[in-house]
Amino acid sequence: MIKLTAKTMVILMIISILAGMVMPFPSYANPLEELNSEKLAISLVIDTSGSMLTTDPLMFREKVANTFIELLYPEDYLGIVTFNSNVDLIVPMTEMNDEGTRNNIRTQITGRLTSDGDTDYKAALDMANTQLQELDASEVRKLIIFLTDGKPDPDPVNITNNPEQMAEYMEGLWGSLTDISRNGYPVYSIGFSEGIDVEVLNRIASETSGDVRIFTDSTDLDENLIQVLQSREILVEELLAPAIIQEAIGKPVLQNEFWPSSGGYRIGEWETVVASIRVGNRSVGEGPLLQVDSFDFVIKKDDGDVFRLPLYDDGGELSGDIMAGDGRWTNRLEITSEYSANVSLEASGLYREEAFVLKKDLGEIFSAEPGAVALKPGKKDLWVRSGESLVIPVEVENRSPFAEMLGFSAEGNLGNIRNSQIEVPPDTTKTVNLYIDTDSGIEKGFSDLRIVARALYQETELQNTTLQYRVETVGFFGSIAKNLQENFLILSIIVGIFIVLPLAIWILGNLFYIILVAPAIKIRGTLTYWKDSKPKDKKELNLKKSNKSEVMISMDMEDKADFNLHSTRYSFDIFVGKKLLVEGRKFVLGWKKLFSNKPVTSTYIKTTQPGILHFRKDIYTEMNLYDGMEFVSGDYNFRYSMGEAKWSKGEEAGKDILEGRTNGF
Repeated sequence: MIKLTAKTMVILMIISILAGMVMPFPSYANPLEELNSEKLAISLVIDTSGSMLTTDPLMFREKVANTFIELLYPEDYLGIVTFNSNVDLIVPMTEMNDEGTRNNIRTQITGRLTSDGDTDYKAALDMANTQLQELDASEVRKLIIFLTDGKPDPDPVNITNNPEQMAEYMEGLWGSLTDISRNGYPVYSIGFSEGIDVEVLNRIASETSGDVRIFTDSTDLDENLIQVLQSREILVEELLAPAIIQEAIGKPVLQNEFWPSSGGYRIGEWETVVASIRVGNRSVGEGPLLQVDSFDFVIKKDDGDVFRLPLYDDGGELSGDIMAGDGRWTNRLEITSEYSANVSLEASGLYREEAFVLKKDLGEIFSAEPGAVALKPGKKDLWVRSGESLVIPVEVENRSPFAEMLGFSAEGNLGNIRNSQIEVPPDTTKTVNLYIDTDSGIEKGFSDLRIVARALYQETELQNTTLQYRVETVGFFGSIAKNLQENFLILSIIVGIFIVLPLAIWILGNLFYIILVAPAIKIRGTLTYWKDSKPKDKKELNLKKSNKSEVMISMDMEDKADFNLHSTRYSFDIFVGKKLLVEGRKFVLGWKKLFSNKPVTSTYIKTTQPGILHFRKDIYTEMNLYDGMEFVSGDYNFRYSMGEAKWSKGEEAGKDILEGRTNGF
C-alpha cells in the first residue's frame, strides 16, 4: 500500500497536469518509464488581473512560469498566455530544445506579468486552445494549465453586474470548453486565494477531463507547488507516479475543496465545507465501487472538546450540496461559540470491497465575537487644488481580532471617494487616506465635507460613523502658498543644506586659515651673521619684526631693503621668505590645516646674481632653510634660528636638510 505524504496530497494538481491526464487503466508495467518517455505540450495560462496586486504581490506567478521553463525536457513544448481584460500571447508554442531558447522565453516574460484590469476566462482559454491546435507535432500530449486567483469577471460595468450579459458570457465560456474537450486538451486549474470560484473551476475540470487544485494564497502555492518542482525527473518519480499508481491500484485519498479561513470566523457566520474522495485525479461518488460509512469535518478544540460535522453527497438543501452522487461532499458549518481548534477531514468505508480509513489535517482556525472599530479625522482642515485629488486622512483603530472591511461615502460637492473600501488588519491602529478626484471647474473657497463610514461585516461595532472636515479649494498660486506653508520645516532644512551650510563652511574655512595658516606664512626667527675675521662679533637680524612673508637683505648699504649689510667686495641681495606647500582657496587650506598635522609652508633663501650660498661643500642660488642651518654668502657666515610660533610650532623642525637643495651648481 502506497503512503502519501501531506505535501504530495496538496500538489496532486501538478501530478495530474504533467502526467498527461491519462485515462483510467488497469495497470502499468512501468509507469515511470512511460511518463518519462512521453512528450508534453503545455499552454500555461496566467491570470494578471488587478487583484493579483493583493493576492500575489511577490510575483510567484512569474516563479511558476520560470519553473516550467526549467523542468521541461528539450523535446517538450511550452507556450504562455496572460489574461486580464485582454488576452496576450507572450510566448508562442516553443520547443524547449536548448538553453538559448529557455533564456529567450525568460526574457519574453520579464516585466509582462504585471497586474491590471479584469478577468476574462473565455478569451484566455480560447487563446490556449488555438495555440495547441496550431502546434503541428506528432506523439505529443497537449494540455492547458490555468493559473488564477479569482473568478470570471470580464467587465464589471457592462457584463459582470448585468445578469443577462453575464449569463450569455458564461454560456460562451462553456461552449469554449466544449471545443477544448473535443480537441482532447484537459484543463488543469490552479487557484490561489479565498476568492476563487470553485464551482466554475470544477466545471472546467469536469468538461475537459481535467482537474482543479486550490491553494490558500500565493505563499501556500510557493511552498506546496513551486518549491517541489526541482526537475522533471523528480516530478515524475515523486509526484506523477504515485498518483497514477493510486488510480491503477484503486486507493482513495481525501481532497478538500475549500480552505478554512486563516483570518478566523465571527460568531454568527457560516462556512460551506466541501471535500471529495478521489482515486487518482477523479472524484468518486457512492456506488458499486464506493461505500462511505462516515465522512466528517472534525473540529478538535483546544479545551479538548471534539465536534464532528457530517458531510453529505445527497443534493440536499440543508447541507448545501449541489448535486447528489457527484463525489463532492458538503455541509454548512455554523459558528456559534468562541474557540481555537485544529480541523481535519476524516472518512471511512469500502472501495472495491477493501476497507479504508482516511484523514487529512487542514490546520488551525479560531472563532470570536465580532469586534469593534473606532474612527476619527486624522486632520480636520484640508485643502485641494481644483482638478486634483483631495487626500482625506482617517485614523482607524481596529479593536477586533479580525481584519475589518470598511466602506466610505462622501457627502458634499467635492465628488465621490475613489477608494471607497479599506481593509484594516486585526488589532491595528493606523491612518488610512481616502481620495476624492475633484473637478477642475469646482468653485474656489471653503466647503464642508462629511464622510460616512460603515462596516461591511454587519456584526462589527463601528464607533463614530460620521467624520466632519473643512476643505479649502484653491487655484495654482494658492496651492504653491499652501505647499510652502505645510512644508516650511522641510524647506528650511533644504535651504540650510544648500545655502547656510556652504556659507558656514566658507566662513569657518577662512577663519581657520586666518588662525592656522596665515601666521605660518609670515617669516619668523632670526638670522645670526658674522665675518670669519671676527667670529666673536655676532649680530642678529630679527626676521619676525618685518611681519612679512619675505624679507630682503642687501649687501649694498645704499639699497632700499629690510636689512643692509656692509660688503666691500660684493653687491647682491639675499631673500628669505615663506612659501605654501599646497595650493587652493584660503577656506580650503583652512579646513585642510584643521584636519592635518602636515606643514603647509616652508622657509626658503635665495640670492640675486652674482650672489651664491655655500652650504656644506655645495653651492646654491636657492634652497630651503631649516632651523639651525649654517651657510656662507658674500663676506658673512649665517645661522638660521626658527624661533617659536604659537600655531605652527615645530612644523618644519626635524626635516632632513639635504631635502632642501634646489638649483645646485
